Amino acid sequence: MPLPADEFPHEFHDGRCAHCQATEVAVESLGVHPACPGQLYAELVKARATPTRRPLAPRRPGYNLKLRIGGQKLYLKTGEYPDGQLGEVFVTAYKEGATVQGLLACLFIAVSLGLQYGVPLEKYARRFRWTRFEPAGDVEHHESITRATSILDLVFRELAIRYLGEDPGEGPQEDDLLPDALGRG
Repeated sequence: MPLPADEFPHEFHDGRCAHCQATEVAVESLGVHPACPGQLYAELVKARATPTRRPLAPRRPGYNLKLRIGGQKLYLKTGEYPDGQLGEVFVTAYKEGATVQGLLACLFIAVSLGLQYGVPLEKYARRFRWTRFEPAGDVEHHESITRATSILDLVFRELAIRYLGEDPGEGPQEDDLLPDALGRG
C-alpha cells in the first residue's frame, strides 16, 4: 500500500526532497550553474573522478630509523613535504623471507600513494595499529615504544607519534603477545 504524499520519508519539512537539497549544495560547492540536470551530473562525476596527486620533490626531507622487534632488524624511512607532512613510507625487514619483504614493500608503496592522494595518516594508523603477527615482542632502539604486536603495529604507532603528535601511551602487555590473545583493533 503506497504512503500518502505527505508521508514520504525522503521529503523534508519544507517540501523539498533530499535529492534536491543535495543537488543545490553540489551546485554551490562546484560553482557551476548547469542548464540541465545531465550537465550537473557530468560536473559531479568529473569532480569526483579526478583525484589529484600531490607529488613529492625529488630531494626531500625525512628520517631513517633502525629498529628491532622480537629480535628482527627493521629499517623505517620516510619522505616529507616541505611543510613537514608525511608523503611516503618505506620499511625494510631483514632476515624475513622474500615473500614478506615483497608484501611489505607493496603495502608501503600503496600507503605512500594513498598519502599523496590525500588519504589521512590517521586512517592508516587507526586501521593498522594493534595488528598481530610475527615478528612481535620487545622493541629496541625506540625511546617510547617498548613492545609491539607486529611490524605494522610498530610502524604505525611510530608514525602516529611523530606526525600526528599522539602520546605513545601504554603499549601491549606481555599477555597481549601470547598466541591466543585477542587484539584491540
